[in-house]
Amino acid sequence: MYRLRALVYYFLCWSTIALLVPGGQWWVLAVALLTTAPLVVFFARRGWRRYPTAAFRLFVVRPVLYVQLTLPLVSLAGIGGAGIGALVGSPLIGGRIGAATVLGVLLLLFAFGYVGSKLLVLRDVRVTIPELPSELDGLVIAQISDLHVGPQTSQAFLRRIARTVAGIGADVIAVTGDLVDGATVVALAHNPALWPALAAKGVDLTLSGHTHWGQFAIPRLGWSLASPFQTRAMGAHRDGDRMLYIHPGTGYWGLPFRLGAQPEVTRITLARGSEASITMAPARATSCGAVPPRQRSAPRQEPSPA
Repeated sequence: MYRLRALVYYFLCWSTIALLVPGGQWWVLAVALLTTAPLVVFFARRGWRRYPTAAFRLFVVRPVLYVQLTLPLVSLAGIGGAGIGALVGSPLIGGRIGAATVLGVLLLLFAFGYVGSKLLVLRDVRVTIPELPSELDGLVIAQISDLHVGPQTSQAFLRRIARTVAGIGADVIAVTGDLVDGATVVALAHNPALWPALAAKGVDLTLSGHTHWGQFAIPRLGWSLASPFQTRAMGAHRDGDRMLYIHPGTGYWGLPFRLGAQPEVTRITLARGSEASITMAPARATSCGAVPPRQRSAPRQEPSPA
């Protein structure tokens, strides 16, 4: 049903604009196809397979986004202008004036907004906490948020952000959400209870902790002390193309006690495949901080020459 609504919406908007542009029906049709087809491909593939080049951002992504913002406003202005023009016997001229006026205002706003999006600033915020421990007095936190790294983000801008953060000399760097848009999304959500909402928003992989696996678990049975309190309390989970891993924790809470849920450092490897899957290998002991080597498939044996 939503596809039908989208089709009707685009047909009405582009038909209105085509009627207002003198002799420009073919030109309008070409613009409509060029700025709608990439959007269809994007949603069909659930993102871009590769990070777009600068040319792709400039000539494909941004025109598509600008047109989607402009289309309903310009078409509505054309309809409204035509209605006003009809009162004086000139609906076509009124429609053209209304659409052109709104288009001009939008282009001006887009220009100012584009310049504003490049003006990276630094702000100092000072916080006084009466009961702050003395060892934390003077602690500096660098906060970044809502980067929304995606097809429209240039690597040059990201490097400017990195240089600015490095120049602050912070003791702690805080990233407060919405780091990546689009190409695969990995979300860090402490509480696995957030997974259904994140999966509904299109997050491919969610990495959680919080439950400690109850610090007492029977992994083969999929049970832990946390199971009665959490719908998903331990291990790997998949729902369609959305996946979740719940870390058992690397430290402990309360008593130094862990059975069946040993303190863990997890190595997560992403791989491309035809179907979503998430698997857990058996945990292996480490000694003195030594890291077990990553398991690789055996190299293919080439036949010896005759």
